[in-house]
Amino acid sequence: MDFKIIDEAVEKLNNERKLTAADQKAKAVASCVADALIDFCRQSDVFARAVVAGGSFEECCKKIMEKSGNAISDFEVYSRAVRHYLPSATVQFEMKIQTAGTAAPTAPADNVISLSFADFF
Repeated sequence: MDFKIIDEAVEKLNNERKLTAADQKAKAVASCVADALIDFCRQSDVFARAVVAGGSFEECCKKIMEKSGNAISDFEVYSRAVRHYLPSATVQFEMKIQTAGTAAPTAPADNVISLSFADFF
């Protein structure tokens, strides 16, 4: 893993996360999108390299919100953000609920409820 390029991508996103010439829709998603993209960069130096070489974060946020109408799902926001920097990439979503206050599980997954978004389609 190329940690230098990851650090460079994280620095770029942090430096560009405050939008100056974007509309309210783009500004509304900027913080959460920057956080998610930073997490993605830490997962993949290939993606981090695409962020460093790609356009500005402000352009990304504007593009995400194009043709979004009055509403857009979080999943679509993150998918569009990733495709802005790496058009061939896909994002897989998974949610896990870990219950609190339960007795120590006998197996690691005893107190975890795992849902895949594919289960809802």
